[in-house]
This record gives sequence, structure tokens and C-alpha cells, in this order.
Amino acid sequence: MTKILFVVGMARSGSTLLAALLNRVDGFAGLGETHVYWELAGGEERCGCDRSLAECPLWGTLYREQRERGVDFAELQDSFRDFVRPRPSSLLRGLRARRGGLGTDRLGRYLEATESTYMWMAERTESTVLVDSTKLPAAADLTAAMPSADVHLVHLVRDPRAAAQSLARRHQSGGGGRGSLRYLAAVARAALDWTLRNAYAEAKLRRHFARRYLRLRFEDLTREPRETVAGLLEFVGAEPAPEIFVSEDTVELGENHILTGNSVRFQRGPVAVAPAERWRAEMPLHAQALATLLTLPLLAFYRYPLLPRRG
Repeated sequence: MTKILFVVGMARSGSTLLAALLNRVDGFAGLGETHVYWELAGGEERCGCDRSLAECPLWGTLYREQRERGVDFAELQDSFRDFVRPRPSSLLRGLRARRGGLGTDRLGRYLEATESTYMWMAERTESTVLVDSTKLPAAADLTAAMPSADVHLVHLVRDPRAAAQSLARRHQSGGGGRGSLRYLAAVARAALDWTLRNAYAEAKLRRHFARRYLRLRFEDLTREPRETVAGLLEFVGAEPAPEIFVSEDTVELGENHILTGNSVRFQRGPVAVAPAERWRAEMPLHAQALATLLTLPLLAFYRYPLLPRRG
């Protein structure tokens, strides 16, 4: 049975960093956003090894073998968009299909192809634990439904204002343009997405996974990376690993095949793991107030201050 450590949560919550850290542990393979593979397979997107997916010795080889077997990539892309993509309708379609509704056969083929991908990766990387940082709640649901998968869920949470600022930053102009409607709309969308994803994880996934569920705050990961990695190894039942940290907060990163995500996947050598607090100085107070209002119940539940200090 393939053991999968699945990371669920909001975009820009540190899942790539987590995958890169665990990728350094013997027996672990950080795959990145595995479900997104169906959208990117054989393309020019850069793998963590800094080659295109078509040229990557791992993902590229998988793609060519699947093509030879006649895998229907067009259908799998459509299935990803229908059953997994981060929209409320995706969750409803997936639930309906699993209860025998429209799309059951297509969902079955999607699960079979994705399960086969996990098994291929486990064998090719000689890993006992695969780290999937797809993050989408629907993907977590579907992965748990695969017969050969032993899925442990890490619910990764980051301050919603930090995630919203990271996602909305490209719409933020300097000077007086900070309050632009486009920027505020992006902050609002991110805050609502944060609320929906985390509410679904708390209401459904935590109950479903039970003892195979672990909530982790990004802020705790970056303040105590060594202790966090040790706790995750214990969580999945792995043996304590040889030390991957060269100091209390610095890890030696090597080559990986992490699919999509933060640029940390391209870094090599000693990398310091530190809190990412830039958003406190960059995010205007009125944008912070908007994000706070839209995430208020869960914000308090996760012990984030309602009035964060300025950077």
C-alpha cells in the first residue's frame, strides 16, 4: 500500500517548503501538486529539477510511458477541472459521482489513473512516503478513496492576511493605487477561498481522517522547522531520520521533482527557514481589515490576532 502524506489548505500557505523539507528525509519523495500533473503533463512547466516536465527524468518518463499505454490525457484534464479544481461545484460533482450520479465512470477512470501515478512514483523513487501538496480539499477526498493509498492528511494553515496579500500583490500598485478595486477584490477572493477551504477541512476532512489528520500552522513550521519535521515523521509512523538540518533553522536542500509551487523548490544548498512576515508591512490596514472581516470565525479559532502588528 502506498503511503501518502497529503497537504490540504490554502494557496501560498507554505506547502512547497514543507514538501522540500520532507524530500530531504530518506524514504520520502516530495511530489508537489500531483493532481495538477494532468493539466501540465508533457509541457514546458519547470519541474523542481529545473528541467521542463517533458525533459524531467521522472515526470517526463512517466508521461511517455502513459502515452504509450494509451492514457487519455484530454479526458483526465477535463476530470481534473470537473472534480478537483478549487470551485464549490467541483466538490458537489465529486460527491454526486461517488454516490452513483452523473460522471461516475469518468471519475473512476480519473481515480485509477491518479492511483497508478502514485504507485509508479513510489516504485521509481524507491520511497515509502509520497508528499502530495495539491492542497485542494476535493483532491484530498479523492486521494483517500483510492484502494491502494494509505493517506495521512496535513491541514496546513497560514494567517489569511498573509495568504491574501501574497495572492493579491500583483494587483497592488504603488502610492495612491494601493486601494484599487482590483487589489481589494483579489484580497476578498483570497479571503473567501481561505475560509471555504479551511471550513471544509475542519467540517469534513478532520472527521473523515480522524487519527490520520494533523493540523499545522505555517507560522509554527517556520519558527520550529526541526521539531515540525520530527513530528511529521512520527505522525506517519516513520522512523526518526538522520539530521537534515545543518543548524537550528537551516536545511541542506538538494535536487527534487516537486511539481509547481514556490521557487524554494529550485534552491540548492543551505537554506534558512524563517518566518515570512513581509506582508505585515506591504498590506494596507484597510485591506487587512477586509481580510480579517471575511475570515473572522476561523481566524480566532486558529489563534491569529485580530489586529496583527505592523512590520
